[in-house]
Amino acid sequence: MPEGATKVLVAMADVDALVRKESALDDHARQNTTSVYTAAETFPMLPEKLPTDLTSLNHEADRLAIVVELGVASDGSLRSSDVHGATVRSRAKLAYNSVAAWLEGDGPLPPDIRIGTFYYTQAQYSDIVAYARDRCVTIVPEIDMPGHTNAALASYPELNCNGVAPGLYAGTEVGFSLFCLGKPVTADFVRDVIGEIATLTPGPYSHMGGDETPSTDPAAYAAFVEATQDLVNANGKRLIGWEEVTNARLVPGTVVQQWDRGLMRKAVQQGARVIFSPSKRTSLDMKYDRKTRLGQDWAGHISVRDAYEWDPATCAPGVAEGDVLGVEAPLWTETLSTIADLECMAFPRLMGIAEIGWSSGTGRSWDDYRDRLGAQGPRLENMGVRFYRAPGVPWM
Repeated sequence: MPEGATKVLVAMADVDALVRKESALDDHARQNTTSVYTAAETFPMLPEKLPTDLTSLNHEADRLAIVVELGVASDGSLRSSDVHGATVRSRAKLAYNSVAAWLEGDGPLPPDIRIGTFYYTQAQYSDIVAYARDRCVTIVPEIDMPGHTNAALASYPELNCNGVAPGLYAGTEVGFSLFCLGKPVTADFVRDVIGEIATLTPGPYSHMGGDETPSTDPAAYAAFVEATQDLVNANGKRLIGWEEVTNARLVPGTVVQQWDRGLMRKAVQQGARVIFSPSKRTSLDMKYDRKTRLGQDWAGHISVRDAYEWDPATCAPGVAEGDVLGVEAPLWTETLSTIADLECMAFPRLMGIAEIGWSSGTGRSWDDYRDRLGAQGPRLENMGVRFYRAPGVPWM
């Protein structure tokens, strides 16, 4: 890695799009059921020849994944979207499994998707962990709490403050589901789930989410984050949380992931490391422009140039380059239905984000990069990547 370079974490999404599993679901269902958030540690160069024997986790995993983080949300969507379902089956919380992987599309979801309960067994999750480990990839489970929790609330009425389970949610809105903080049963549930997933995951990190809880009492939220941090540490892991967790007291070495607001100075003042995922630069589910058929625009349009022209070493006041653990580019998949959709939104933006994570900003320029990017067109075609031919890039 060049001196001054930042280690990069680049996100992909939708494990069903990355790794097809054997299951009772048909191909269309497998591609659209469980949205999975992964992030990836991207290597300086793609291999010239990709392996084709992917055994139980076949398909394009090796082509797309150069990757490093897989999130397991407590809403079960593996943190890719708010389709409130559980993805890794919990032996301790059996009722959670029965509804937590339920998905019925509405809103921006393709209208023909009507999928029943589905989750990875613990054996399947262990297969993913082993498959990743063999390729120098570390799985990081994200158990998103205290929001994004409708599946748990629907499974366990006692986790609700009124003791009444809400109905199953079929949409993609966020910010309304919340554990009843301070109840002993909530603490017990969180302890059991974190402990169980930690046992299945040999990597050093555990992501608690912590984002998008606008109705939470600030003091109760901070107390929950601190208690969860203690549980994660007690299980031998280091906590990662979205930027909202900076409103709690953090243990030095905790990792804070930026996505929306300017809270990073507050994070590093507590001794935290930072992952940058600025939504206006790295959210790969955003449209390239207003003509893009796929994706969303809540963070604006992100052109290939927009995704490249920023520097994680200098983008946040008060954050030194040594405070930066890496970069992550999420790809939420609630509007994507196929592998081709996923590839179109990821490539070529993912390549530029990888480069700025691995290289020094000195001498980096869009004019130079677009020429080098254009020369990669034949390589992407040879690999079968269905990428977006961005205008302004001299594709070969």
